[in-house]
Amino acid sequence: MPKARNRFERAVQVLRWLKTEFPLDRVRRIEWIEDLRDEDGEQLCGRVVERGKGLVILMSEKSCPTISTTIETLLHEAAHAELWDAGLGYYHGDRYWVHFGRMSDAYEHHGFSDSRTFEVD
Repeated sequence: MPKARNRFERAVQVLRWLKTEFPLDRVRRIEWIEDLRDEDGEQLCGRVVERGKGLVILMSEKSCPTISTTIETLLHEAAHAELWDAGLGYYHGDRYWVHFGRMSDAYEHHGFSDSRTFEVD
């Protein structure tokens, strides 16, 4: 079983697991940004962006200093990615929270351990 050596590798494992459980086929990868900010200069933990025909989850190294913060941010952004094609990628309404809740519940129920079997590279 591969062992994640840091929060970056752990996030890769969790994303690979999420893609087996949820319709996240368009998500291509995670990109780490040292200090991620929005257009107004506000610091972000993560964000989803469209690159070509796929989606990339951007994660802030500065705002995600621990594994638990990293995983929570990844689940948050994955829920946005799941709603992306419905035009609700930046939405935080009821539908978003349903998707985020399902992902969080699945991760807590079995994803925490199941994701550890995924490759990190």
